Amino acid sequence: MPHRKWGPLAPARLCRSSALLTALPDRMSGHRRREVSADWGSGVSTALSAQTVVCRGFSYRLSTRQPPNAVSRDSAHTGKYSSRASVCCRMARVPYVPQAELDPDYQDLVVSSLQPGKQLNVYSALSNNQEVLRGMRALLGTLWNDSGLTDRQREIVILTLASETGSEYEWHQHVSIAAEAGLEPEEVAAIARDDRAPFPEEEQLIVSYTRAVAQGRVTDELHEAIGEHLGERALVGAASTAAGYLALGRVIDALAVEVERGDQFVGWDPSG
Repeated sequence: MPHRKWGPLAPARLCRSSALLTALPDRMSGHRRREVSADWGSGVSTALSAQTVVCRGFSYRLSTRQPPNAVSRDSAHTGKYSSRASVCCRMARVPYVPQAELDPDYQDLVVSSLQPGKQLNVYSALSNNQEVLRGMRALLGTLWNDSGLTDRQREIVILTLASETGSEYEWHQHVSIAAEAGLEPEEVAAIARDDRAPFPEEEQLIVSYTRAVAQGRVTDELHEAIGEHLGERALVGAASTAAGYLALGRVIDALAVEVERGDQFVGWDPSG
């Protein structure tokens, strides 16, 4: 039976999923084995689920095993986005632009400000539009330095947002940052499963507020309650940080940005 090639919508379909497609060796081109995922519920024919298929020039064979970090609806994590592929098991939809190929004024913008010399995939993906990269870095820098939140409060907002939206990339990047800001592994794990008991009242409100911002469900009562603790400046900073990282997470998801090569997703429970 000849291999079937998908149309232009296939990459989006093949990168959202609960099952894995395992790439077969390509003798002609020497491509390495790789894995992507497939959402058979999005219109891809289930009749081919036991067949070898072709996508992006690669031959793929369906595997029924789950991605190593897939989140099930019965897990400790919120499970709202269990149909999404793990970032370690999908291919980016845009190229990661090497630093040397950028205009000189933009080259420093793809490097982590916390890990000198390390080029981050999210910035490399955004580098396909260098002006957008500059604007995004400026926004994130302002939220990072001038939100009015403490480092610990800021990381609670970012981790809560990542947990609420299922953004593995943002979660992975900020677990270690949160540790440096004073969050214990048990507290980070509690954020992942939306357990607010380990936190004092003010931080419980920050968690509640962040989740409400992500859901578009901030009430007057919640606004007033958190405002009494943070004040207007930090309140605006909290709302903007949650919304800013929500936007970044949607871009990461749309472009299917992967965790950096050599890194392994830290998992939703870093407490071990």
